[in-house]
Order: sequence, then structure tokens, then C-alpha cells
Amino acid sequence: MLKTLPKYRKHVVVRTRDPAILETCDVVLDVGGVYDHEKKRYDHHQRGFTETMNSVLGIDFHTKLSSAGLVYAHYGKEVIANLLKVHASNPVIELIFLKLYKNFVESVDAIDNGIQQFDGEPRYMLSSTLNSRISDLNPAWNDNTALPDNQFSKAMDVVKEEFEAKVNYLFNSWIPARELVVQAIGNESRCILVGKFWPLNRLGFPTKITSSN
Repeated sequence: MLKTLPKYRKHVVVRTRDPAILETCDVVLDVGGVYDHEKKRYDHHQRGFTETMNSVLGIDFHTKLSSAGLVYAHYGKEVIANLLKVHASNPVIELIFLKLYKNFVESVDAIDNGIQQFDGEPRYMLSSTLNSRISDLNPAWNDNTALPDNQFSKAMDVVKEEFEAKVNYLFNSWIPARELVVQAIGNESRCILVGKFWPLNRLGFPTKITSSN
């Protein structure tokens, strides 16, 4: 996420746990045992860390944050606005920020923190997730030629592509659909029979949508 912002675009990603090197970094993610936004330190592994979107921003999500969630909490709106080339004060940024957390980032937080989606045994294996796609890029145990940093770079590209695709979908499809639904709800003559609301029959129209989400 941070690499999409102009102020961090040219920064070099260094993978290390060496405290001496971490001290020289402008931003530290997922290592170091410190969460301090003022110092731009975003780790979640330290004892006593319990931050959620609710505790950080006061919004109604209570899953423990990962480093990705911390970055999203503090920079997500700026990242979305930059990707869409829309001013950060535009109301759609807040809508996309909340929707994207609910539908994408929260699952990253949960999986990284070992939080199960539900209790009980799953009925089937869900193997095509962002987490699984990233895991597939880890060097094989018996491949002595794989370079971990190269694989990490590929993983960053996968996440970047998926994140941007979801932002663009929400902006170009979900937001316009939501606006139509909100307008229709405000016009009783168009809402008497929802099945007659013309966009619902269009291919790709997000039918699972309400004015509140």
C-alpha cells in the first residue's frame, strides 16, 4: 500500500530483523515489536497488542489488526484517493475505505493473527485465497536456486494487483450501483416493485447491495 503513495514510491524495501538496520528505516512493518504511528512503526506481534479498527479509528470492526491493517487504518484513505486520483475529502473515499476493509483487508488481519472465520470444521477446503496465493510463492524447501527476496517481490506485486483491482471495482461498479439503489429507495414510484428496477437485470450489476453498506 505504502509504495503506491508518491512519498514512498522510491523507497527501497529491506527485509531484516536486525535492530540496528531497523533504526535507520523511515518505516518499519511487521517486525520490531513496536506500534507507534508517530515513529512509523507498525508491528503487531508484541505482547499486549490488541488494536482493532475500533480502537484506532472508532469504527465498528473488532478483528485484531495485522501490520497490513495498521497501515490501512492510517494510510488507507490516502492510498485509495491516490489510486483513483480523487481528492481525499470526496465522500466516496470513506465508503470505499469501509467496504474494502470489510470485504478484503479484515480477512488479511484475521488470517495473519490466526483468527478462524467460524467455529467448527469447514465443509470444504478454500484453497484460492490471497493468503494461499502468497504462500505458493514461498521458495520450495528443495529448491536451492530460489531467491527469497525475488519471491517476496512477486508476492508484493500479487497483493498490489489484487488491492488495486478491488479499489477500481468498488469505484467503477459498486459506487454507481449503490447510488442508483439509494436514488430508487428515495423514489417510491421506482421502488414499488424492486424486480422492475431496470439495472438489476444488467450483467454484473451488484445485486447484494443496500443503501447502508
